[in-house]
Amino acid sequence: MKSINFLDLGSNRLAAGVPVELGNCSQLQMLDLNNNTLTGALPESLAGVHGLQEIDVSHNQLTSGVPDTFRRLEALSRLVLSGNSLSGDISATLGKCPQPQAPRPQRQHPLRPYPQRALRH
Repeated sequence: MKSINFLDLGSNRLAAGVPVELGNCSQLQMLDLNNNTLTGALPESLAGVHGLQEIDVSHNQLTSGVPDTFRRLEALSRLVLSGNSLSGDISATLGKCPQPQAPRPQRQHPLRPYPQRALRH
């Protein structure tokens, strides 16, 4: 698993905690675990994945804040935590991230043309 760059396990009904073993994925750049039922905290082992740029753990059941060790993630530019019940002082950790960026727009579905017949009275 050390050579994985992008890991998208979103919307897979994953339960339990975020696996500590993800910290062994030394080439990981993007981790997407959104829309599962993950509990507990983000593992501190992720702070050892220095090239990690994006983490999306939105819409889970995480309760603990962001580990203080995440300030070592110098490449981290996107961290999505919405839809959880996080506690603790998240800003103390995130304020130390060196490359904060504005959130990128969510994936958009292309608009389809609206049928003309639906516009008639």
